[in-house]
Amino acid sequence: MLILGIRIRWRVLDQGTFFCPSCGGDRKYAHKQAKRWFTLFFVPLVPLNAVGDTYECHSCHRTFNERVLHTPTTSDLASRLQWAMRLSVCSMVLDDDPHHQPSRQAAIAAVRSTGATHYSETHLDADLRAIDLTQLSAAAEHLADDFEPAGKEHYLLTSGRVALASGRLSPTNHATLEQLGRSIGLTPAHVHGVLHQLIAEAAPHPLG
Repeated sequence: MLILGIRIRWRVLDQGTFFCPSCGGDRKYAHKQAKRWFTLFFVPLVPLNAVGDTYECHSCHRTFNERVLHTPTTSDLASRLQWAMRLSVCSMVLDDDPHHQPSRQAAIAAVRSTGATHYSETHLDADLRAIDLTQLSAAAEHLADDFEPAGKEHYLLTSGRVALASGRLSPTNHATLEQLGRSIGLTPAHVHGVLHQLIAEAAPHPLG
C-alpha cells in the first residue's frame, strides 16, 4: 500500500548578524524558509511551494519576521556615531587653528568617547587633511531615527565642547551646531537650549 503525504521542511537560505529583540544585543541569525514537499512512504521526494520565511536567533532560538532586520545592529550604530563625530570635530577644529593643542585633544577625546579608542593624533591629522565636511549633515541625519533625544543632545554638546576648547564659540561654529541639531532631529527649542548651555560654559566665571 502506498503511503502518500505532505511534509514541511526548513532549509537555511542565509546567515548574518542582527539585533535580537529578545537577547537585547547583536547576535548571529539564520534565515530559514519553509517549503512543502510531497512524500512517499514518509520520504520527501518532490518540492512544492514555499510557505514562509523566518529569522532565527542562534542564541535564544526565537524566530522573527523580516522587519527585525530593519533595526540597526549595535555595531552599525557605533560606526555611524563615530563617523558623524569625526566629521563634526573636524569642522570645529578647522574653524580655528588646527594646530591648537587643547582643541586637538578635545577632538580626539570626543571621537574616543564613541568607542573608537584607537583614534589618535595621526588619525586626526589624516581626517583634517582628507575628510569631506559636506557629508556632515547627512551623517547626522543617519543618526536621527536611531538615537533618543538624550543621545542626540550628548552628540551636539560633545561637538560644541571641541569648539570651546579654543576658548570661544565662533559664529561659524554656532551655525554649524544649529544645522547639526536640525539634522539629527532635535527640536529648535532643544537646539537653542544646547547652544545656550555651551555659551554659558564659554562665559568667564566671576571670581569669588
